[in-house]
Amino acid sequence: MGSSAVGLEQLVTGGFAPLLGELSKTPAPQKLLRRSAVRQALQEIDAALDRVEHIASPVPVPEPAHSYRVAAWNLSRGTAFDGLLHHLLSDPVLSRADVLLLTELDNGMARSGNRDVPRELGRALGMSVAFSPCYLNLTKGNGAERGSAGENALGLHGNAILSRYPLSELRVHALPNGRDKLAGPERRIGRQRALTAEVALPGLPLAVTCVHLDAHSSRAHRCRQMQKVLAETAAVEGLHLIGGDWNTTTFDVQSGAAAVLGFLSRLPQGLERTLRRDPLRPERTRERPLFEALRRAGFEWESCNVADAPTWHFDFGDGDGAARDWLPGWAIRAVEWALRPSSGRCAAKLDWLAARGLACSAPRVIGGLRHAGARVSDHDPIAVDLIRRA
Repeated sequence: MGSSAVGLEQLVTGGFAPLLGELSKTPAPQKLLRRSAVRQALQEIDAALDRVEHIASPVPVPEPAHSYRVAAWNLSRGTAFDGLLHHLLSDPVLSRADVLLLTELDNGMARSGNRDVPRELGRALGMSVAFSPCYLNLTKGNGAERGSAGENALGLHGNAILSRYPLSELRVHALPNGRDKLAGPERRIGRQRALTAEVALPGLPLAVTCVHLDAHSSRAHRCRQMQKVLAETAAVEGLHLIGGDWNTTTFDVQSGAAAVLGFLSRLPQGLERTLRRDPLRPERTRERPLFEALRRAGFEWESCNVADAPTWHFDFGDGDGAARDWLPGWAIRAVEWALRPSSGRCAAKLDWLAARGLACSAPRVIGGLRHAGARVSDHDPIAVDLIRRA
């Protein structure tokens, strides 16, 4: 797919293959890190991830339009590929998107049928693709994903920008990890990487940055990750849109115990505030420092997003087992007890767009997308129209 994929294939199937197999199966991978050769191998793999895979789709450049649409969506690996593509092609909002900021896409993962999800989406939609691989997965994933048929063909997972217009000036922003990615049942090498590109919108040249902040991290860590993105894009001139899944849960979730203790500590405030009010307005409550950093950098989000609207939906009883990978048994029982009034379900506002120098209109959350009777992602896509000033 690109130079980074070729380099990674050589590393994964070449001399590092025995080591990667050992890392994926040993009960104590941290012991292997005492060996300098192991540390060097991990550094080489991380460096090989630090590239962009660009697939240009030549398209005729039309006359400038009155407005352009940008959508952001966490695709949940791309496991429901047929449903995702169906909505991207047919939904009245998504099908008219000129730029897509997509997070959580697999390339060569058994859980998503070993598809090259970004390449296949780009081909089907007739869009150029820039894919930033973030992780090399040593296992098939978390929870029920580990029961996926077959083996990983490559094991890449990352974020992408798709565009109907040419992409250029591609830049990767490697973000510090919130926790050890080799710890726990899902073992990965790498880190989250944001991706910036210049999009040649006729009459509205625009920089876009696709950002996925760490899920298992503290609020302070997510803020530091966003500050790094802002610092590395500070030299971007002109119009700039940042979007993606920022995991603004309002909780410190660097560990399962920390998450549940924080949750239980808020219960005296009442379930209405803990589960339904604060998680829908993180920018006004516990995630405020992250948004203040955006404001200081000249970005605003009020015109780009639907206020108090959830974009992520979680059902503790959905049976995929992912939460049980990192929550201790006592914490699982505590969460099940606390979520009884909502039948085990909760929602939060995790996905955002923020603009600098842009006139934005008609922000939307496209909720309830299903295919073949099931949700296509646990996240709802969000979209906004960018108005070209006269």
